[in-house]
Amino acid sequence: MSTIHADREAQRMSTIHADREAQRMSTIHADREAQRMSTIHADREAQRMSTIDADREAQRMSTIHADREAQRMSTIDADREAQRMSTIDADREAQRECNKALCLNGGECSSSTGNRCNCPAGFQGARCEYDVNECNDNNGGCDHECCNTIGSYVCKCPPGYQLGSDGRACLDIDECISNNGGCQHKCVNENGSYRCECPAGGFVIQIPFLMLQSNTATRVCMTEAGVSMTASTTMDGPPVDAIQATG
Repeated sequence: MSTIHADREAQRMSTIHADREAQRMSTIHADREAQRMSTIHADREAQRMSTIDADREAQRMSTIHADREAQRMSTIDADREAQRMSTIDADREAQRECNKALCLNGGECSSSTGNRCNCPAGFQGARCEYDVNECNDNNGGCDHECCNTIGSYVCKCPPGYQLGSDGRACLDIDECISNNGGCQHKCVNENGSYRCECPAGGFVIQIPFLMLQSNTATRVCMTEAGVSMTASTTMDGPPVDAIQATG
């Protein structure tokens, strides 16, 4: 009987150990499966979120590009419209009746030039409102000084010169032609000036204008003794004195 009880107890204990081991292994497999499934779900969720983020970023970039393209096209359309309206306004202006009142300083409105003003010499601008400074171009062609005026210009010469017939060239004035240049004796013309000369032994003095009578010499010849040489005094030899004059 003792042997039977021992066998039964051994069998019972073996069964208990087998059940416990089966339960432990089942728990281990269950934990491993749960961990595996958790990893699979985590990977799938990460992939799903990554796809969602990618879609959102793609949508955001698409919106940005669409806005930029819309802005670019809007600018192009605005430029085209501005150009079109400018052309229309220009055509309307060209078709408008030519109005002379629009032109200033003697300008003439001409429909053949698109209703623009044909400006006279000396003026420029859409309405002939600006003066042309002719002196800026080669000194206006003047020999000496060019003076700009409204719509024109004048040339000026230095003392001792006068304008030629062309209004530009400066020609020497022969002061000796008029009243012998004011000289009592000899008048010598020079470029831009002249001088008075006296006979030998004389020198030239300037007579104040208020002391003169009409047609009287303003530059007379005197001797060292203070005696006036008359106009009839001959000039033997070279002059001993001369005074430079400027007109």
